[in-house]
Amino acid sequence: MIFAPRYWRQNFGSGEFFRDKIVVIGAHGNWQQDEHLTPLGMMPGPELHLNAINSLLHPDFIRELPPLANAVIVIAFALVPLLLHRYLRKPYARFIALLFTEVAWLGAVFWLYDSASLFLPSFAPLIAFNLNGISGLFLDIVLERREKKQLRSTLERYVSRNVVKELLDAPDQFMRATVGEMRPVTVLFSDIRNFTRFANSLDSQALVAQLNEYFSAMVECVFAHGGTLDKFIGDAVMAVLGNAHSEGPAGDARNAVACAIAMRKNLARLNALWSASSQPRLKIGIGLNAGEVVVGNIGSASRMEFTVIGDAVNMAWRLQEYSKLADTDIVLGDSVVELLGTTFPTEPLPPCRLADGVVLHCAQLITLESLGLLDR
Repeated sequence: MIFAPRYWRQNFGSGEFFRDKIVVIGAHGNWQQDEHLTPLGMMPGPELHLNAINSLLHPDFIRELPPLANAVIVIAFALVPLLLHRYLRKPYARFIALLFTEVAWLGAVFWLYDSASLFLPSFAPLIAFNLNGISGLFLDIVLERREKKQLRSTLERYVSRNVVKELLDAPDQFMRATVGEMRPVTVLFSDIRNFTRFANSLDSQALVAQLNEYFSAMVECVFAHGGTLDKFIGDAVMAVLGNAHSEGPAGDARNAVACAIAMRKNLARLNALWSASSQPRLKIGIGLNAGEVVVGNIGSASRMEFTVIGDAVNMAWRLQEYSKLADTDIVLGDSVVELLGTTFPTEPLPPCRLADGVVLHCAQLITLESLGLLDR
């Protein structure tokens, strides 16, 4: 097209356009098979020659850093995530910092390449950077889970397991409960009978060992049925169902009764083991009552306790005391019997008038133990 007379005169001034210029003549177009792949895409052969001549005339070649400088950049990018891991502890903030650093470096690489013809390493530094960054975030997750597990294990030595679960898994809901609110719950008291005689029959170390074995078995029953271990009162166990997590009043009552039955079964198993090793056997009485109580953190500024208070609690203790007079294993308040319906068989007990004039209306749970069909 250049040598067509019309274009030669109109576009190139009959050759004046090319005066004092280097002209490269060659095929143009893929039909000539004279296109080559470059970092900027496919380029015709003549254009490649022109770019090479231009670079020679203006000493404008792409420059690379020496190998030592490249190694320093890779090492620096490997260290940056470690510094962020040490001084920026929040994972989300560190992730944003890692992402920002990566984007900034890529922007710098392209800008220096375009403006200064300087080729900086990008692949190797970013590989080291991302590997250490992801490793740091993964390590944080592992350490956080490990610390949470250790914290949970430590707290469960002093606070009931389901309270710890609510505290760690649903802290907002738990904190609302700690300020104090009315909730329907079922309260369980279990007490060792003739404890004084039992304590006097053993030395202190044997007494503590046997009590710990007994309490461990009882507490496992509480946890297995979704209850909260409220406290130990001497040789008595106080448990609550429905304060930290509730399945509804009827569900909590059923779980409490199932817990009491499991306690009696566990005690029968322990008594068999203790008899075989010439240790004294234990006998317990259990009282259960349902009703509304105040749930919250109660105590002083120096020591707080997540517990429940109210008439329903006091009545549960009285029912446990009445189990001794009635010589039965598990005594249920009328409120519990109403919630149970026909789930568990019960038998009414004679009303009992207390010293303060309160009359206990209750029933005994019919179990294999109470029928004498299971060794106590």
